[in-house]
Amino acid sequence: MTDGHSFELMIFSPENHRAGIPVVLIHPALGTPAGYYLKLAESLCSRNNWIVAITELRGNGSSSWRASRSVNWTYWTIPTQDIPASMQLLRSVHPTGPLFLMGHSIGGVMMSLYASKLQLENSAILNEIAGILIIASGSLYYKTYPNPRIWWISWFIVFLAYVFGYMPGKLVNFGGTSEAKGLMLDWAHEIRTGVCRPTGCPHKNIARVLKQIDKPVLFISFDKDSFVPHESAARFASFYNESRVTHIKVDPNDYDELKVLNKTALHFKWARGEAVLPLIEGWISSQV
Repeated sequence: MTDGHSFELMIFSPENHRAGIPVVLIHPALGTPAGYYLKLAESLCSRNNWIVAITELRGNGSSSWRASRSVNWTYWTIPTQDIPASMQLLRSVHPTGPLFLMGHSIGGVMMSLYASKLQLENSAILNEIAGILIIASGSLYYKTYPNPRIWWISWFIVFLAYVFGYMPGKLVNFGGTSEAKGLMLDWAHEIRTGVCRPTGCPHKNIARVLKQIDKPVLFISFDKDSFVPHESAARFASFYNESRVTHIKVDPNDYDELKVLNKTALHFKWARGEAVLPLIEGWISSQV
């Protein structure tokens, strides 16, 4: 519950779990409901006897928030309100075990902002975090993005956000049914400037704090991902302490279930299959 609005936290627990097993919190991509990751969470739980939870991105799925001209939020709202609420609920049910933050696409950005916030606050919660997994997520700065149209797309999103008072995702087939104006303006700002400066954040470049986080970080990116190519993931990875980062670049042609996907579907549908599971499992197991 945040600001009088509700959200659903889906938690999967093995029947006979023991103390100290990994606890994984998954954050979805833009416009993607938590339910999309059910198979991923169930598989990670059943195959490894881990506790796996999925939180909603505000405005999607089971979240009672819906973006409109009168309802708005920004990049900074999620890591300062929603993720802490999810963490509090998760820890009330499973108070022990090493925590792993997993973010897909914009979820990777939100989890990174949350980790930065914990670092700045010298929060004890940071001590519980054993690692951060960032999948198909990157910095979309236009100067390092392979598709030069991203600069024009960012301005088009800004135009829509101001005209409608929110971003009509359903109209342009991007994001969810509607995305908050503030969220999309922050998204577009990073594309144009290369600097992540969420509206409402008191720090001029919050991404710089990531260098100070002494936690292992796994990046997974996919060849021909139409939204987040390897270059974007690599720029995002460079914000972290290089000595703590592992970046796995996946060639879809190496996996039957991935090579049949087009470049748009690839960005999302890896989460519905099993090809990436061994990469996630092997890395988490190596950190515990």
